Amino acid sequence: MSITLDESQNRIVETVLYSQHNNVSAIENLLKNEPPSPIRNQKLKRLVNNHCIIEGGPGTGKSWIAEKLFKCLKEKREDILLLSFNKPLNMWFKQCLKEKENIRTLHSFFSKKYHRYSPKKIKDSLFLQTEYQKRLNRRRDYDTIIIDETQDFSLEMLLLLTTYAYRLICFIDPNQATESNKTSVDDLKSCLDCETTFTLENNYRNTQSIINLAKRFWNEEGFFPTKSMIGMGEKPVSLGTFDKIKQIIEENSNKTIGIAVLKEEVDRYERALSEFNPQVYKTGYDNNNYIDFSQEGVFIFQYRVIKGLEFDIVILVNPANIRNQKTIENQVYIAITRAKEKLYIYQEKNIKNDTVYKKLSDFIEE
Repeated sequence: MSITLDESQNRIVETVLYSQHNNVSAIENLLKNEPPSPIRNQKLKRLVNNHCIIEGGPGTGKSWIAEKLFKCLKEKREDILLLSFNKPLNMWFKQCLKEKENIRTLHSFFSKKYHRYSPKKIKDSLFLQTEYQKRLNRRRDYDTIIIDETQDFSLEMLLLLTTYAYRLICFIDPNQATESNKTSVDDLKSCLDCETTFTLENNYRNTQSIINLAKRFWNEEGFFPTKSMIGMGEKPVSLGTFDKIKQIIEENSNKTIGIAVLKEEVDRYERALSEFNPQVYKTGYDNNNYIDFSQEGVFIFQYRVIKGLEFDIVILVNPANIRNQKTIENQVYIAITRAKEKLYIYQEKNIKNDTVYKKLSDFIEE
């Protein structure tokens, strides 16, 4: 998978790569030569203020820039770690970068570091704050940690990560949050005391028709890329029957087709579409199923883990029935913006959220 960045994206990469990063030796000298004290902590905070925030909506190239930065920093022989929120995106990064050891999910990173504690304990705000204070004066394990989907990391987790690396590079879009305790851009800036920020403005993934539908579900946080760089495209279409899904798959055998379904419907759609040999991702800490993103064909994901991915064609199944009412519109927004060329909606009759259904049905073609 090759990376092609535009001029503005390349400028961001160059700026981040060659920004002042000579503080590492100063930090190490401070930790070595001065005893712990409030004054030393203030000095340390000033020195470790080399973090970077890159904000951008769907299709603006956040993951591609993260991949490019990882490659370049590795060539500079930096100790580097790339963290993502969910496993499918983590797999995508590993396959693109042909790297295993230094690409982790947030959960796997903290579970390894704090294996004696339960997942619930590791997420506890007081626990994270206590660990931050314990580690503040220790030598960092990494030069840089790159974080994709930062909006789903708690501020306490992010603060703790600053004790593991001299620099955090955070990619964020608050509109794509799937966790109820999401992190905003302003909160992130304050947490990291960060002045180095960039905004990605161009959408290179979605057609204009898909962008227009997605804007109906935009929560008006942060920047929304309103203009498609690839043209108008076809208007999203409503599918009246399940057989239409099969027809679309049969007519597009050379395409990648992402199907977003509810958690309780994963097995049902896997069986119903078994003739097409779909790749299916099932959630769970102990789930080791593997998705090969280099292949064409059908991919089935739950709504909350399709984030960060993209497909030629996307089919949303029962989007108006997503259970989490706090994040339902964000999840629909994310799923819509996974589509590069065409978008289809298949809503069965037992509608549970009339607002979501109306926003979709008023726009899409029958």
